Amino acid sequence: MKKILKYLVLTVAMLSVLCACGGEKLTATTSWVVTDKLKELGIYVEEEGYNNTMPSGAQRVGGITTNAWAYSFCDFKDDDEGCDKMFDGYMDMIVDEVDSETNGSNYTIVEGKGDGDYILISRVDNTILQVWASDSYKEDIRAFAKDLGYYK
Repeated sequence: MKKILKYLVLTVAMLSVLCACGGEKLTATTSWVVTDKLKELGIYVEEEGYNNTMPSGAQRVGGITTNAWAYSFCDFKDDDEGCDKMFDGYMDMIVDEVDSETNGSNYTIVEGKGDGDYILISRVDNTILQVWASDSYKEDIRAFAKDLGYYK
């Protein structure tokens, strides 16, 4: 009887850990929603933005806002490898210091510093939002990303 009770307790404990780790998800958005949100905030600059399709078929938007945020958003569709490479490239090339990293079942959110500025990189499924600006905009960028569903 003691063996069965120990097995039952162990099984319940393992299931509890699995449920706590894997359930939280974020919902990926589109490049058009990102652009619309910047326009809604009144910081989108048409002349400083770009919207293109990469050779792999990924859709990418980015640019500089009126308040000097450098941003990019890329939707890699089904290209897991391309998304992995872009995320790793951001981490290697622009993040000098990681302040925090938050992981869920389908997302990774990294906040850090690059050349002394604040950087937010949020990957949800095969999409990546990246925003780089002065530290003074940290809370505004977090709110922007949270409105898009790219920040917890």
